[in-house]
Parts: sequence; structure tokens; C-alpha cells
Amino acid sequence: YKTVVASLEKAKAATTITSGLWQYPDGKDYYAYLVKKETATDMTPEEMYQWASDAFTNGITKMTGLYTQLNDQGLNIEDAFKLDPKYTKFTELYDILNGIISDNFNSYDIPPVSEKIIPSYLEKDLPEGFYLPVTIDGLKLGNMFLKQDAYNQVNFETLILLGHEAIPGHHFQHSILVNLPLTAYQKVADESAYIEGWASYVETLVSESLFKDQPLYAQVLEVNFDLTYSMLSLMDYDVHYGGLRRQEVIDKYAM
Repeated sequence: YKTVVASLEKAKAATTITSGLWQYPDGKDYYAYLVKKETATDMTPEEMYQWASDAFTNGITKMTGLYTQLNDQGLNIEDAFKLDPKYTKFTELYDILNGIISDNFNSYDIPPVSEKIIPSYLEKDLPEGFYLPVTIDGLKLGNMFLKQDAYNQVNFETLILLGHEAIPGHHFQHSILVNLPLTAYQKVADESAYIEGWASYVETLVSESLFKDQPLYAQVLEVNFDLTYSMLSLMDYDVHYGGLRRQEVIDKYAM
């Protein structure tokens, strides 16, 4: 371990404290390649930035209109979360998500996801959750990693996260994928537009299901999802292509 630590310290001394692909040779060209690969489009980085900017502006307009409708009806978005059932365990969340599957999809024999906890020392550098797929032979279950708080505080946000990472999100999708008559490459290729696009769609299904009696609440959540993804795209461009430093990006998008 002393040798490993020494090697890491040596590597650390050679690193920079800046972020972004733009600073490396051909970094902008590589980013342009990634934009096409990850979006499954022929957009240039500039076109992606304009698309995300337009989407963000449209989202703000939509959100303003929705809040006006809520006010006209004497409603408040905070009321939506007061209606949130008080869940106590994951099995209750799985029951809701299985109901969404039954209402929207064909019946599949999906094995349970393997629940893991993100180590506390990694929490600050990782998202709230992530998923490692089912093995290509289908013999080992997919692993869902969540922060400890997600297991301790079972609530509406946990339900959205579980839908995204487990069922009918990533785990549902990958469990079906490994049993299809596809090539090995098709089963392991990491195409974000396909994988994350599906999980993002699932988030809207969950919100629509929870607030089917009050669609305005569901619409607010869906527009909020769109605003979040648009902003992340803009920030990604600024960091990796636009040459902005971390604090500059934080200052630019602080709201």
C-alpha cells in the first residue's frame, strides 16, 4: 500500500487543477466526437449548446405558465409533496413501480436488482445513485448503488431514483436486453441516448403515475427534469469546450 500511495502522490503532482477537454491536444475535436456519439445525432458542439439553450429558455417559459395555473387554482407545488405517501420500506416502492410496469409494458421475468450502498468516503464525488448492468450471460444480477440516505429516508425522491436505476429503468432495460437475439457488441455498447434516454422517460412515467389526479403537479416535475438536463448540457459544454473554469460555471448558473 505504501508503494501504491507513493505512486498516486507522484501522479497527483503531475496533474492540473483545471477541468475540461479543451485544454488537451485535439480536446475540442474529441468533445465534438463525444457529442455525436452520446446524443446519437450529427449535432456539432455549437448546435448542441444552442439546442440546450433553447430548451432551457422554453422550459422556463413553460414553468412560468404552470405556476400561473397553479396560482389561479389556489394550488402550490409544495402541496404535491404533502400528498406524498409516507413510505417506510423499499418493498412499498417496488410495488408502485411494478404497477407502473403492468400499466405500460408487456410482462417480463425480471430478476430483482442487487442493492448496494455507495461507500461514505466516495459519496461527495458520486451521484445519488448509479447502476452496473447485468452480465452479458445474464447469470449475475445488475447492481444498483445508492447513497446510504436513500435507504434511510424512503420518500418521493427515492421512488424517482429507484425507478431510474432499477425498474422500469436501467435494470429493467438491461435485463430484457441480455435475453434478446443480439450480438455481444449490441448488448454491451454504452449508448447514452438509448440508456439514459430510457431512464429519463421512466422518470416522467413515475411522476405521471403519482399525480394522475393532479396533472399540473406531474407537468411541473417533467419540466423540471427537462430544465435540469438542459442546464447540465450547457454546463458540460462550458467546461469541456467553452474553456470556463469550475467556479466560473458555478457563478454563471447560480440561481
